[in-house]
Amino acid sequence: MPIYKYRAKKDPQNTVEGRIEANSEKEAIEKISLLGYIPIEIKQESQAQATSGEHSLKTAFRLRSREITIFSRQLASLLKSGVPILKSLNIISEQSENHIFKKILANINKEVEGGATFSSV
Repeated sequence: MPIYKYRAKKDPQNTVEGRIEANSEKEAIEKISLLGYIPIEIKQESQAQATSGEHSLKTAFRLRSREITIFSRQLASLLKSGVPILKSLNIISEQSENHIFKKILANINKEVEGGATFSSV
């Protein structure tokens, strides 16, 4: 499914940018509108851009399996408790001592907040 980069108005003073997965530009506009944003600009991201961005992020660093296990357990516990996913990611990020992992979580949070699904990030 194609990925669209967008800029949208959150409110009269604030603009947000993000990526969203959609079958067409029209569907992307609908999804962005459902998030409560007013789309300003939408561009389909080329497949090469999307793949190279993901690849560079994954190969830039490695996390220990212990960190990933702890993250998974913490996220599961927070979500099971009814804490929204964005809030959960913020909480885990604040508690993490690993600066690289904090950056990863901030990036994931930004993508999800921008409309991407957690599973696609």
